[in-house]
Amino acid sequence: MIKITKLFILSMLISGCSKSRNQEIIEEHKDQFLTLAEFTCEGIQSEHYILADIDNIIFCESTNDTISSQIHLGNNFTTTGPSTDSTTIVEGSSFFTVWFGVFRDFGLNLRWQHLSFETDPYPDTTTLNDIASETFIEGKVWPISGTNVSERAISCIFQSSDGRQGYNTYHEVSSEFGDQVDKYLTMDKVIISKDEDFIIYDIEMTFDADLHIDSSRYGSTNLWGEVRNGEMKAQFKIPK
Repeated sequence: MIKITKLFILSMLISGCSKSRNQEIIEEHKDQFLTLAEFTCEGIQSEHYILADIDNIIFCESTNDTISSQIHLGNNFTTTGPSTDSTTIVEGSSFFTVWFGVFRDFGLNLRWQHLSFETDPYPDTTTLNDIASETFIEGKVWPISGTNVSERAISCIFQSSDGRQGYNTYHEVSSEFGDQVDKYLTMDKVIISKDEDFIIYDIEMTFDADLHIDSSRYGSTNLWGEVRNGEMKAQFKIPK
């Protein structure tokens, strides 16, 4: 009986230490983000913006902060089997995704934070407008992508980077690294127009998501942060 009790106590101590270390990893990772974060919400009534509560901290960027609506077609080559219901994507082949949001575009020697979204994989013969026309549908409610989500979904991603000389840091948390329960992105309003060179999508979206750190890199699957009351108003111009 004494041996059993000692084993039980030892087991509890080990599990307790493991849980405590996981929580330390989460807190360290969050501190790394928040040290870089410079959330300035002045001018949030500008024409295009993104706004959300991340663990009760207001995150926002707007066109008054020298940012703009960004949409990019990404060509990915290293997949071992994308989470998609498309039978046209062969395991190990290349595929396309579309990444969109309201943020400063990528650049070297810059310090930035991006709260953005990415589609599920599409065959590498798909165009940017093909994916946009399926993604930006007024009234469409997209599930947020997670480890427990098997249907086609949209990933929510928060990235923070400091590329200045002597810093060279990059951090990422994503909805894909953990479970999502009743999390969504809704296309509340979509207006499509055209000019000589572009198909123009004026979009208003709302969203909620849970963000997790990558357990394969950091050894923890705990929740990093909750994104609530999200709003985005953007204009995406897609070449014809």
